[in-house]
Amino acid sequence: MSAEPSAASATASNAAPSSASMPDGRQLFTVEEFYPVYFSAWERETGLCSICCNQVEGPCVVCQSNAEATSAECSITWGECGHAFHTHCIEKWLKTRPVCPLDNKEWKDRSDWNISAAV
Repeated sequence: MSAEPSAASATASNAAPSSASMPDGRQLFTVEEFYPVYFSAWERETGLCSICCNQVEGPCVVCQSNAEATSAECSITWGECGHAFHTHCIEKWLKTRPVCPLDNKEWKDRSDWNISAAV
């Protein structure tokens, strides 16, 4: 069973203790103190290359069709918008349209984020 915390229990640690009770009156628990802590880390999850639909951490269709290519040759290119694509895929896309395929914003390469897929 879950009890809904009161507004007082979710505010500051100097708030009055809050408790939750069962319908029959038995007390489930009492929150004496509450110290909320927030941790955040920005992780660049890549997922799929929306151009070729392959995992962006793996080889693109160009590299898959080339039997001599290795995954180290297939790198990931990030845009300032935060979207990632295989380098071969985005280079081909940018020859026709100078925008991100996902959000149509002007494509600006974020070269300090670009990594090899073999990493």
